Amino acid sequence: GCAAALAAHRGGADEITVYERAAGDLADRGVGLAVHDSRYAELESAGYLDAGMPWVQLVRRRWYVRDDASGAPVGREIAVMPFPFRTYNWGPLWRELRRRVPEGVDFRTGAPVRHVRPGPDGVEVITDGGSTRHDLVIGADGYRSAVRAARFGDVRPAYAGYLAWRGAFPVDRLNAPELWAEDDCVYAVFPGGHVIIYRIPDGAGGHRVNWVLYTAPPPGLDLGLGLDLRLTGPTSLPPGGLTDALTAHLGFVADELLPPYWGALLRETTPDELFLQPMYDFTAPRCTADRVLLVGD
Repeated sequence: GCAAALAAHRGGADEITVYERAAGDLADRGVGLAVHDSRYAELESAGYLDAGMPWVQLVRRRWYVRDDASGAPVGREIAVMPFPFRTYNWGPLWRELRRRVPEGVDFRTGAPVRHVRPGPDGVEVITDGGSTRHDLVIGADGYRSAVRAARFGDVRPAYAGYLAWRGAFPVDRLNAPELWAEDDCVYAVFPGGHVIIYRIPDGAGGHRVNWVLYTAPPPGLDLGLGLDLRLTGPTSLPPGGLTDALTAHLGFVADELLPPYWGALLRETTPDELFLQPMYDFTAPRCTADRVLLVGD
């Protein structure tokens, strides 16, 4: 949303309004993301990112599998590949982008968009506080996009059959940090899934450990969502919301399937640092419709 507002301002828009779903400060939210060095160069030249934003440079990606016979705590290394990426912490990155939004932009927090209605003279944006007409609407509201649903309501995200467990914690909680180089991204692979691990900035001059684990839940496991993921819209479990069954399955993967060092790393994540995202497949039939444009994920 902040980047879209910047683009609209640079494109010459006279009046810009950002409708932000969340009511509070977003700077403390989110976990990690990675940007390829070449994409960073493009975003820097366009004025969206710069070297002053906290980041960690990655150089290589190492692939590991568990190998109990060798006794190697990090597992058996099966591949090493170049990995020229910069990693960011979503919260500090949002804060930096928000700071770049011009003062003249009307930035409304706690204003989720409920519906958009195109007309001959513009697009009506409907929120809990009423409706406003705009010449153009940019839907940058994520994988649960209300803007997308309003324009392409007959196409719904489909549950892909697997989950993403995510977590992040301060790097000083690491045991034996010398076993993991700061500029390495780790892929630890196991039957039915893998975990990706890398460092991200904490926004205060230090680092955090960021990881995301992809695997399908065992058949019959109660996800605690109260939903049929095949039939309902996208959802997630917030930090601290994992059920006992989900927590137990994550523990099984960490203890029995991952190399010991990486499994123990996952175990360092506290319940309030864990959250879960069911994964969905979706392709929008179009990115534009009337005066509505879709961007982002």
